[in-house]
Amino acid sequence: MNYTIVTDEGFSEVVRKLPQLEKVLIPFLDTAEATLEALGRSCPLLKWLQYNSCGLDSCDSDKMAFVIAETMPGLRHLDMSGHKLTELGVLAIIDKCPLLESLDISDCLNLNEDLKKRCIGQIKDLRLPYRDKKRCIDQKR
Repeated sequence: MNYTIVTDEGFSEVVRKLPQLEKVLIPFLDTAEATLEALGRSCPLLKWLQYNSCGLDSCDSDKMAFVIAETMPGLRHLDMSGHKLTELGVLAIIDKCPLLESLDISDCLNLNEDLKKRCIGQIKDLRLPYRDKKRCIDQKR
């Protein structure tokens, strides 16, 4: 598979012309908030988003989660591995994206027990931080 690296402006311009997009992969790039917003507003049929981060502190992961939550309510699959989401970012996503079936927040910061339980009960295919995986598997049984 070949990948092309584009600027935020180029990406935003392209997605505005592709309103039928249902699946997007944004791997390990420092993406501007406006770029994600353009994607969400331009592609109302978006169901699948893989938006990974290499873990650099240049990205405000919660701010990106808020943009996703506000502009992509129809998502069914969201992979935000590498992002250091807090409880606020996770809560925004699960509150505003009610159709989510698959969620990868494996690098988020500590979640309180109530939020973990809510995620486990609401999301069919859930990847919690490594330290919570065993607990997640045990609770699903």
